[in-house]
Amino acid sequence: PSASLQGTSSTSLRVGQSLSVQAGFADPDNGPWRYKLDWGDGSSKAGNASSAGTIADISPHVYTKAGSFKVKLTATDGKGAAGTSNTITVKVR
Repeated sequence: PSASLQGTSSTSLRVGQSLSVQAGFADPDNGPWRYKLDWGDGSSKAGNASSAGTIADISPHVYTKAGSFKVKLTATDGKGAAGTSNTITVKVR
């Protein structure tokens, strides 16, 4: 699979603010697929997808501490092949 990730809100935040992203993947194989979105601060969002495309159930993530965080998406297909997205760097002050 090939995964993609795009920030849809500012990546320069204050503690308590949230990051919104658009995440998706493409894969020529049939599913099922699993995905994991790593927010870079020790938390993640994982789930199943019944079709390739945009992952619709990702809510904005609130950062509760200051720092620089690397956000990435990994998609895995039913054959065990995985693809990782580009990385978004989030700076929280």
